[in-house]
Amino acid sequence: MLRWLNYYFIVLLLVASNPKVNAQTIENNSETTIRALDYKIKHKTGKLTSNNEAYKIVSDSFLLDVTKTYVVRYLIENKSKDSMIVLEFPAWTNVMIKENGHLIGKTGAFLPFNERSLPMGNKSFILVSINPGDSRQIEAELKASYKNLTQPVNLDIIGKSYDFTVERSYLERQIVYFFLGAYFFIVLYNFFLMLVTKSRAYGLYVFLISIYFFALPHNFGYTIEYFSFLTNYPKFHPFIELIFSSLFGFAILEFTSEFLGVKKYFPRTNKTFNLIRILLVLVLIPGFFGQSVIAYTLSSLIGLFTFGVVLTVSIRSFKRKYPGANYFTFAFSFFILGMFVFLLKEVGVLPETMFTKYSMQAGTTIEAMLFAIALGDRINRLEIQNKEQSLQLIKELKNNEKLQKSINQQLEKKVLKRTIEIQKKNIELEYSNLQITESLNYAKNIQNSILENHNALDNNPIENFVFYKPRDIVSGDFYWSYQINPEILIWITGDCTGHGVPGALLSIVGNVLLNKIVIERGISKVDLVLNLLSQELDRTINQHGENDERLDGMDISVCRLDKRTNTLTFASANSRLWLVRDHKIEECRGEKNPIGNYTKTVPMFNEHTFRVQKDDLILTFTDGFPDQFGGANNKKYGYAKFKNLILRVNEFPIQEQEALINNELNKWQGLNNQVDDITIIGVKIS
Repeated sequence: MLRWLNYYFIVLLLVASNPKVNAQTIENNSETTIRALDYKIKHKTGKLTSNNEAYKIVSDSFLLDVTKTYVVRYLIENKSKDSMIVLEFPAWTNVMIKENGHLIGKTGAFLPFNERSLPMGNKSFILVSINPGDSRQIEAELKASYKNLTQPVNLDIIGKSYDFTVERSYLERQIVYFFLGAYFFIVLYNFFLMLVTKSRAYGLYVFLISIYFFALPHNFGYTIEYFSFLTNYPKFHPFIELIFSSLFGFAILEFTSEFLGVKKYFPRTNKTFNLIRILLVLVLIPGFFGQSVIAYTLSSLIGLFTFGVVLTVSIRSFKRKYPGANYFTFAFSFFILGMFVFLLKEVGVLPETMFTKYSMQAGTTIEAMLFAIALGDRINRLEIQNKEQSLQLIKELKNNEKLQKSINQQLEKKVLKRTIEIQKKNIELEYSNLQITESLNYAKNIQNSILENHNALDNNPIENFVFYKPRDIVSGDFYWSYQINPEILIWITGDCTGHGVPGALLSIVGNVLLNKIVIERGISKVDLVLNLLSQELDRTINQHGENDERLDGMDISVCRLDKRTNTLTFASANSRLWLVRDHKIEECRGEKNPIGNYTKTVPMFNEHTFRVQKDDLILTFTDGFPDQFGGANNKKYGYAKFKNLILRVNEFPIQEQEALINNELNKWQGLNNQVDDITIIGVKIS
């Protein structure tokens, strides 16, 4: 793309040097002297001044009042070799030329395009015939308006030969079309890059250059030539320019904010950006009601302020060495330079040459090309940075793995050393403990085997973690899950009465009964599962609640996820469920009755239904973690702190959340003993 733009600049230089289209070769023969001899003032009623309708001489101290209509007599002396002279009336909204009472021509910024005597862009031209060396007097009726963006400052008009005017217009159009072609290539090229990269920065960049593309022909007055329906609404053109001005302000703000990360790195400046956005909308209000000069003045002030803020942010980003800030600052400097040269030409400090007249367009084009390079460099830097961060993360994970293995080995050595010392002190006691430990470990293997055999979460594509930590070797907590079909998954978290062996036995009974209810009998309605489980447990352990009989049971929660409808049904016995969404936790509590409440002969558990959505985290757990003692004051961890922990770890990938929870538990517990079995199950909706 940049190579084609270079070709464009070469063509531009050839056009500028071609004598057939270079208006400079004709300018020496285009001289015409025009003097305002005297004037009258026309009232709104249509009558001239009552001073015997006498003309007043135009003095050096003449002050123009744009609220009045002037009738001026001009003397035109043709010193060129052309018999056709083009008169230009800049900034006048309505112009009529008469000679001896006969209308010669009319023009003006507010006159419909097809009614102008010599329609040519946004110029107010009238063509008159004067032989070379002759002179001619004409009478011009001139009217200005504050609704136009610019007003005349005196009664002077411009006269050039027709050939010169045509050639100059031809050259101007070639230059404008050149810049339009450059903008078109830039927009097209970066539009495809936007589709490929799906980058918001490229989209905003395409929007910015598109503003350049559409504003350029309008600024030179070519829009009304190509869109005839606009010719009947010339007074609306100043408002269109204001709209383009505001759109350009929005585009440069949004692109700068996205490219330089203003929201992230410059929060205070981002507030200024928001203020400018509001002002860019408000400035259109006076223009809509016809006060174009006021609106245009305010718009110019807001534009200068915007450029100053953007340039300041780019320089600060450059100093901090943010990715792409060097290109951005360099590119925006070309735009500022081009605009500065153009303004110096407008106020008369610099002469009007091809460079000064089109300096703003040239600066904009160079800026656009450098912005394209900056975007490419920025994306490359971000890719490299992401790769480096990924490699660093992998390295840290490997180091953590090695560290964990080293810690485990050290712990094993310490345990072995302590075991040997105890064996030396009391062989018989150690032998007894060894037998008990072997039995418990065997029981643990059996329990773990049962848990794993009925854990559909392990091989399920849905993201999840299971944090399972018995207080003793075997646990009274248990978890159970089953994939009913590819779209329906059910999982259960349970906390049985007691710890160790008694609790473990009861957990095995719970597993067996769940297999019977859900798998064999095909019952998956969560409230019915709990009601049947309560009844079956009482019958299995022959529990009647008589003669101070010890009552055994369990606290349990049942979740059933239907992926087809994104529906979660939940029921619980003396337990709860947390739904983590948008950095908040919604809690649902079930009934306070535990499983095994023998006094109930009718269903006692109810189901609750939720609509889940992407990135929701469903959390079920036993009370072991919140009840753990620790910390500086050796207090319970508590549910409030536990909620904050879940919200913190939810910011990380779910594969890391189990480790983060374990680290928090170890940090809190310290040297204290674990007070209860702990089970936490997290399921993330994808």
